[in-house]
Amino acid sequence: MWVNNQRNKGTTIREERKKRLDSIGFTWKVRDHISVPWEFRFQQLVDYKRVHGNCNVSQGYKPDKALGIWVKTQRKNKEAMSDKRRKKLNSIGFAWKFLETWGVRFQQLVKYKRIQGHCNVPRHCKANMQLGKWVNNQRNTKEIMSENKRNQLNSIEFVWRLTAARPKQQRQVRPPTVEGPKKKKSSCMTIQLKKTRVPDMKLGIPISNSFREFVKTYKHCIQSWDD
Repeated sequence: MWVNNQRNKGTTIREERKKRLDSIGFTWKVRDHISVPWEFRFQQLVDYKRVHGNCNVSQGYKPDKALGIWVKTQRKNKEAMSDKRRKKLNSIGFAWKFLETWGVRFQQLVKYKRIQGHCNVPRHCKANMQLGKWVNNQRNTKEIMSENKRNQLNSIEFVWRLTAARPKQQRQVRPPTVEGPKKKKSSCMTIQLKKTRVPDMKLGIPISNSFREFVKTYKHCIQSWDD
């Protein structure tokens, strides 16, 4: 009866008493206490982690807002919680201290990966500029980041270091070869001799003009070689 009276007082109960009841995980709604025991919520959290890779259920989790509230309550009641429950939560990687803003961004990254197939959000992502900056900040703060956050990012195959795409190798263009001045060939070498019947002087065959030109050029070549 006393427990029921505490629930019925609602907002009229003194703040000090309310805090003391909250510290021991007091259930203010009987319906929740009967239909949703602690073990049931814990199993829901296990299922959530199996899907999302973490235990960070936000309070605005649309499929089950009550689960998000329950998770927040566990964090508040850590000191007053039994060792058995604390160990069970630790066994699934439960984060006792968690920033809501970090959790929101992480959930956005999980959704991004589900659609795009990777976690490499561009820094200037038009769809969500803040998410792109957040992802870049996670890479820069890896060394000082808590192990819990690092494990959560690793669980979704977060890429800590992006390798820049190698530029395509350009074809090497060979420089044009510089040729020296071409030597002028002697006119003697360029003379193309026609098939001409050499005249027989003894037979008195007249000498043609072409033969005279040939003899003249030949003598000129002989003189240039002698010089």
